[in-house]
Amino acid sequence: MTYRIIIFLLLNTGFFFLVRSATSNLPILKKQSLTERNRNAVTDKRHRLVSKKLNFFERFKLTSEEMLKVSNSNMTFSKYMRVAVLCSVAGVIMGLLLNNILLSIVLAVGMLFVPLQYLKVRQSSYVQMINEQMETVLSLVTNSYLQSGDIIKAVKDNLHRIEQPFYGIFSEFIAEKTFIDSNISQNIRKLKRKVDNGFFHEWCDTLILCQQDRELMYVLPTIVEKMSDIKQIQAELNTQMMNIYKDHISVTMVVAANIPLMKFLNAEWYRLLTGTLFGQIIVAITFLVIFIATAYVIKVNKPVSVL
Repeated sequence: MTYRIIIFLLLNTGFFFLVRSATSNLPILKKQSLTERNRNAVTDKRHRLVSKKLNFFERFKLTSEEMLKVSNSNMTFSKYMRVAVLCSVAGVIMGLLLNNILLSIVLAVGMLFVPLQYLKVRQSSYVQMINEQMETVLSLVTNSYLQSGDIIKAVKDNLHRIEQPFYGIFSEFIAEKTFIDSNISQNIRKLKRKVDNGFFHEWCDTLILCQQDRELMYVLPTIVEKMSDIKQIQAELNTQMMNIYKDHISVTMVVAANIPLMKFLNAEWYRLLTGTLFGQIIVAITFLVIFIATAYVIKVNKPVSVL
């Protein structure tokens, strides 16, 4: 009876967070996003000025906000926390359904970080996509620049072939040169700050030097070639990581599925595993290992450019 009351309360709590998240409209989310960005900027500045050791919750918030930013997600931190709480509540309910308090604790903590792990996977995919687009964009612009000797003309000639987000970045570059500042070197420096990538920075630095020495423009293709090599290495790494993902998911599913299947294969073993303290500890440790192993697999999967 006690478990039913707890599950009922948790279900109502999760339903409250779900309804509250679903009824939030887009203008409010955008307003919250701007407000939170300003608040986060002040918080980051304070942490840089004041040497302070962050506690667990502060580190969790900073990590989550960074993941939301670099994964190109429109979700605000408050909405992210609602999703995380819902996942944690679901974990508690699953543990209580198996009459295992220890498992409820493990699942509550582990499921709380599931959205963060998803953001890490999304971040890795997004960074790889950006790197692939960047290699294509710089290759097009470099080839045109070698022919015309005019970087503005080279960008304009290829702008219709460039996809977002680089279309917006290079469109702003042309607009700034045309309407705001005629200093091409200064505009290239602004362009450089808009993309956090070492190869892109090297390409921009070389492009600035080309404004004084045109012979240096022939160095630009070597930078693009290095990016092409990195792209090939990334493809090989993705193939290896895909095999690792398949193995990890297969083993995890087999281990997790063995618990309910044991009820049909051997009822006595299932009773010992779910009805005794020693068995409940084993189940809790099993899921703890699954969460740790999953986090480690996701952690090692990084784009080559950020290794």
